[in-house]
Order: sequence, then structure tokens, then C-alpha cells
Amino acid sequence: TPLKESTCYLPKETGPCVGYFFRYY
Repeated sequence: TPLKESTCYLPKETGPCVGYFFRYY
């Protein structure tokens, strides 16, 4: 079942934590 988890990554410019990826188990 694919679980949608949130991940934090910092872009080249300073910004908030954004980003998503699907993790399969």
C-alpha cells in the first residue's frame, strides 16, 4: 500500500519545508 509521507528539503533559496514522496511497502 502506497503511503504518502511528507519530507523536508531546502531549495537553493531559503524557504519553508515542502515536498512529498510516495513510499511503497
